[in-house]
This record gives sequence, C-alpha cells and structure tokens, in this order.
Amino acid sequence: MTSGYAGRSSSGGKRTTTSGGSRWTIVVVGVVMLLLVIAQGVATGFTGLLGSAGLIALCTGLYTFLTNRPSWLDLPNRVIGGILAVAGLLASVIATAIHWG
Repeated sequence: MTSGYAGRSSSGGKRTTTSGGSRWTIVVVGVVMLLLVIAQGVATGFTGLLGSAGLIALCTGLYTFLTNRPSWLDLPNRVIGGILAVAGLLASVIATAIHWG
C-alpha cells in the first residue's frame, strides 16, 4: 500500500502522486484543521481564530521549508513553504498585537 506520495519522477523532477491517497489526506486534515480554527474562533473571538490559523500555517509551511517534502497541504516546494510560514508568523503576530494591544 502506498502513502499517496510516489517521490520524484525521472522526468523533470516533478512529484507524482498515486491514485487518490494524498487528496483524501488533504481533505481530512483540512476539515480537522478548519474545525479547530472555528472552535478557537468561537471560544476566543477573531484574535483566536487568526492566531490559530496563523500557527497552523506556520507549522505547515515550516515543515515543507525545512524538509523539502510535501505536507498535508501538498505544497510544491520550499519557496511556497517559506512564504506560507512567513504569512502564518505574520498572522500570529498580528493576532497577538490585536489581543494585547
């Protein structure tokens, strides 16, 4: 049984995925993350929603940036992972500033 990620192909270095495995992972993990962000938003308001979404983005982007492997979001490369990590950090800092401001 494959994990949904078949590695790099010999033609062009692009990743190939097996049939359906990674798409289900994206959907399931995405729904779980969305429910956690919504629950945090309901419990603590907008700053909690923004902060938790930022932390999830930060961790997801850092994983791809540091390992150069696809995360649950199937980010294509380190550059996109780094951009997502910076955006997540910025969102978390903004949420903290609003909360304590």
